[in-house]
Amino acid sequence: RPTGLSFVGGSLVVVDRGNRRLRLVAPDGAVSTLAGTGEATYRAGAGSQAAFVDPSDATGNEKGNGVWVTDAGANRVLEVVVGRLRDVQHGHRDRAASV
Repeated sequence: RPTGLSFVGGSLVVVDRGNRRLRLVAPDGAVSTLAGTGEATYRAGAGSQAAFVDPSDATGNEKGNGVWVTDAGANRVLEVVVGRLRDVQHGHRDRAASV
């Protein structure tokens, strides 16, 4: 079930809470997974390796190249941008990868 929406670079980011993923809807309507494996665990890393416990909302970041995501189940705020998923709560970048 979608619980959050945001725009990034002309595409729509949908928080797919029930499937624990961030979906990217391109201007042409193509849908892809931006981040999340569907596993109910927290793991930072590449989009295809990152995992959320309970992603609940998203909003565009200040540079317009990514989104801030709240993971209510992991009590974390994450930044998803091209190339990385960053754990903001702990102030460090987790594995650099293409997202």
